Formats: sequence, C-alpha cells, structure tokens
Amino acid sequence: MAMDEGERGIAGVIAAEQRRGEALVARDFATLRTLVAPDITHTHTRGVTDDFDGYFRFVEQDIAFLEASRGPLDVRISGDIAVMTGTMDNLVLPRGREEPIRTRAQALQVWAWRDGGWRMIAFQSTNLPA
Repeated sequence: MAMDEGERGIAGVIAAEQRRGEALVARDFATLRTLVAPDITHTHTRGVTDDFDGYFRFVEQDIAFLEASRGPLDVRISGDIAVMTGTMDNLVLPRGREEPIRTRAQALQVWAWRDGGWRMIAFQSTNLPA
C-alpha cells in the first residue's frame, strides 16, 4: 500500500485530525484521549505549553469549541512519524465570556503511529493576522 493511502498513510493522518476536531466540538473527551498521546507537548496560540493533563484541563474546563475546521493540510510521513501543517479556523467560547471568539492560526502538528493508530505528540499554533 502506498504511503498516501489507507489508515497508516497520509489519508489516515488527515482522518485522525478530522476526528480530533469533531471530538473537540462534541466535547467527546474519550475519543480525544485516544488521539492525543500521553507525552503530548501542546503549545497554544497564546504561547502557553501544556502537557497531557494541562491540555485536557484546558479543553474540558477553560474553553468550548463551537466550530473547528482546517484549511488544506500538508502531510509528510517518515517511518512512524507524520508532520502536518496547515491553517485552522476555530470558533471558541472561553470560560467567563458571553460571546464566542473566532481564531485563525497556522498549526504544526507531529503525529506518531502507535498501538495501531495515529497519536498527536506535538502541536504548535501561531495566530494569523485578521
């Protein structure tokens, strides 16, 4: 099977990212925990870096994702590692706010093939100009 086909190829990484976005909006944290590796390094657009526990505290308690979408994604695979880059557009409601905020950022993600599936091991995003 070519690396751009199937679950272990580029299509599989993109499908994992699609499931991650859907899980954030649905607040399906059980699914999200299967996609985010326990050794994640997650750097938010605001410059804060979280580990696994910090990331889940943030998405479970501090913010609600109302929409999560991605622009075109570039994925490169080398062995069991995939590097994904592309834009993301989210509509979020931070705790304590009444009005949602739309964010647009460029994201860099690193995924690893572990235990039969893609797990995100690193994430870094940078806000894009309005």
